[in-house]
Amino acid sequence: MFRDDVRYSQFSQSLGISNGLVAAGLMKSRAGAGAGKITGREYYLADKGWNLKPFEMALTQWG
Repeated sequence: MFRDDVRYSQFSQSLGISNGLVAAGLMKSRAGAGAGKITGREYYLADKGWNLKPFEMALTQWG
């Protein structure tokens, strides 16, 4: 989640989730662009999502 993934499929694959992050306010989305054209949606962490980083890091170290 705290990597450079910007596509929802990248997040869902790396986190093992399907949906709900935007609805929960953890992520935001914007139109993606590549080579001068819109290429779909990009997803990024909202402030609420970044606030979970210490918790995620603690779980990673514990696990």
